[in-house]
Amino acid sequence: MTRRSLSILMFVALAALVGYVIWGGDGDAPEGRPNVLIISLDTFRADHAGFLGARLDDGSSPTPALDRLAADCVASQEAMTPSPLTLPAHVTLLSGLYPDRHGVRENDSFRVPAERPWSLLAEDLRQDYATGAVVSGQPLESRYGLDAGFATYLDTDRTDNPTDRLRFRERDASETTDLALKWLSSVQGRPWFLLVHYFDAHDPYVWHGPRPGLAMEGSPEERRRRAYRSETMHVDEHVGRLLAGLPGGGEDTLIIVVGDHGEGLGEHGEETHGFTVRQSTMRVPFLLKPPGGEKGRAPAPAAAPARLVDVYATVLRCCGVEDPDGRDGRDLLSEPEGEWLAFGETLYPYYQFQYAHERYVMDGDRKLITGGSLGDRLYAWREDPGEKIDLAEREPQRVRDLTERLNAHLARPGFAAAEDVAVEPNAAFPYMGGRPLALPVEPGFESNRTLPSAEARWDVIGALDEARRRMRPPRRQPHLASAALAPFAEELSTNPSLLWWTARAYQLQARAKSLDVDTRVGYLDRAMELYARHHQQFRDGRAFDARLRALLTKHELLRDGPALLQALVREASGAIQASGRPLTYALRGKAYFELGQLERARSDFRRALDREPDPLQRAQLKRDLEAVRAALARQQNR
Repeated sequence: MTRRSLSILMFVALAALVGYVIWGGDGDAPEGRPNVLIISLDTFRADHAGFLGARLDDGSSPTPALDRLAADCVASQEAMTPSPLTLPAHVTLLSGLYPDRHGVRENDSFRVPAERPWSLLAEDLRQDYATGAVVSGQPLESRYGLDAGFATYLDTDRTDNPTDRLRFRERDASETTDLALKWLSSVQGRPWFLLVHYFDAHDPYVWHGPRPGLAMEGSPEERRRRAYRSETMHVDEHVGRLLAGLPGGGEDTLIIVVGDHGEGLGEHGEETHGFTVRQSTMRVPFLLKPPGGEKGRAPAPAAAPARLVDVYATVLRCCGVEDPDGRDGRDLLSEPEGEWLAFGETLYPYYQFQYAHERYVMDGDRKLITGGSLGDRLYAWREDPGEKIDLAEREPQRVRDLTERLNAHLARPGFAAAEDVAVEPNAAFPYMGGRPLALPVEPGFESNRTLPSAEARWDVIGALDEARRRMRPPRRQPHLASAALAPFAEELSTNPSLLWWTARAYQLQARAKSLDVDTRVGYLDRAMELYARHHQQFRDGRAFDARLRALLTKHELLRDGPALLQALVREASGAIQASGRPLTYALRGKAYFELGQLERARSDFRRALDREPDPLQRAQLKRDLEAVRAALARQQNR
């Protein structure tokens, strides 16, 4: 029997059940399959949603559009995410698999493979649905593979927001909504599945002006929180515009609104996200409105939060499509079976700083956090949502019980490893990004217990944040960046991010034309030394290319013959044989150009252009090729 035949049989068999569960058992389900809209709210804390109790200074709700939708929703109005990072959370959302099984463990380190033994939601629906996505942040760009199954995938690129501003590429909620409504207007004759992703609440926050109940006032910390609130209110406004523009008022549409992760905002020392698995970043808003135009009822009281891993099964069952075996989630519109458990992880501290990765496991009333020098911590997550009282010493049996459940969860077989990603070489990326290939996907259990916890290293993490701010144009102050990082030099041998940004600060200091040449060359030599250490310790190709760029700058300063250029050519040639990164070709091409070897320069620029996907880098390479052609023409005319 074909998959389509099975899908039709499943739909027929489930129609009565779905009609009873969703529409209260009294009416008939709409004819045909429902439309599906998933709205992803990036970096959206649960406690900033009005329907979960958030209020402005004047007592009003900051999210009136979401509140109106919540009145027609069923089941829980909050959810637990498996990761405080955008890409792994979304892969879980669209696959029904936890990150340890789908293999995408961090934003910049992995890609969803084109060939794999598991499917994404759009792949399962594309036979019967028009599929589209509008994603608004760099972590979900198509090069990470989440576009599989989408006939239309509108993502960002370098033209949206150049990375030399030390921030992620993103598009504003207003443009995101415009694109989503335009796509909806183009769909004819088929049910549709649309994913709309809003990235606005991600750091750095944009202030959208005073509004009733929200003014920019208070301490710097309070002003930062108010700017974040302004972003979430801006998103709510445009979500409301999207909901108002749904065909038929969204009557026959399954609507799911979900946060991918929250934001620390200073709780437990975490300003942003990714470092810990605290509730501030793992608890997110969640709304589920079934199709049919009536307020549905949950099959049982929502005793626990939803989980992002449940969305996949819920959508497929509602659409009458076969739910593949072996997924981790459950249908939220069916009766729950067995014990409710939620799991999550973050490997970001390990990849970026070689600090411990963290995991959590939750049951009906306790949450266990494991990993690192702080040891096991146990919290009563219902009574203590701020996780202020550690119960681990008082309740050792609960720690053992939850540890057994976590171990059983981790013992499940994975589907397949994700592909490693060559992180983009731009040295001004918002953070170092990506797993250095010298590091394993995750450290061993005993090794991880001995690593420092991120919460014990906020001084280093804060210094890195300060240093990046000081290196951000247009008012770069790299000497202050170096000063911020200098007190932590003892970590340079173990901390990839600290080593990278210290080298970057020295490289930028060498640009200061007010300094004498010898001083600038000294900064370049120090940067090249640190980049070489980074490449040797962590096998990071970006450090190799950054060292070549510094070597080229040193030649431009000294102009003392071809020796430095020849050294660059030798080093680049060895790396090209091993990897052939486009930037390595481009830098060798520049050296050949300076040496007057124009045909070799042209060949390298062409090879770089063939390998370079980024539009801005491609534009620069085309200018380089034009310069070579002009130089060759001058030679011929002599």
